[in-house]
Amino acid sequence: MVLILCGKSCTGKDTIKRNLVNYYNFTPLITLTTRPKRDNEIDGVDYNFISLQELENLAHNGKIIEYRKFNTLVDGREDTWFYATPLYRLEDSKDYVIILDPKGARKFIDYNGKDNCCLLCIESDDISRLNRAKQRPNFDQIEWDRRLETDSKDFGYFELYDMIYSYVLNDLPIDLCVEKVLDFYNDWKDKK
Repeated sequence: MVLILCGKSCTGKDTIKRNLVNYYNFTPLITLTTRPKRDNEIDGVDYNFISLQELENLAHNGKIIEYRKFNTLVDGREDTWFYATPLYRLEDSKDYVIILDPKGARKFIDYNGKDNCCLLCIESDDISRLNRAKQRPNFDQIEWDRRLETDSKDFGYFELYDMIYSYVLNDLPIDLCVEKVLDFYNDWKDKK
């Protein structure tokens, strides 16, 4: 079974995922990106950081489910970043967790089947999100504004209403939020 965490930038998805992996025996599914690694990120843990050529080879060989393209502006420099979801061999006996945006979640669910995927949306108010963003190394206001605009587009018309199991508001202490996520996930599994 796969728990898909979906939510706007800085809603705490990575922190929730890290807790599920470190303390609750979830197996992480790691997505791919061509963007530069941030100082606090670990290759193979936060993302698999790859080149555009590597992504093109994987796509050409049918090794990815989907990819998304983002035009960005960092430190006054335009760039294009890609994010992709590779194919995974999933074992029925394991609990997996992955973070995806709405389009990635839709394609992942279409590929793996709705009965195998529990989609939870993590939400947080804009002030909390901005405060979290400012705590990151090298906060860039221009990049933050771009992310807000992208979030607005991605979540403005959220096409996954029919697939969402529940929403979790992440303005609680992290241990309570993780408990809430686990409760929803276990409830979903019990109904299967």
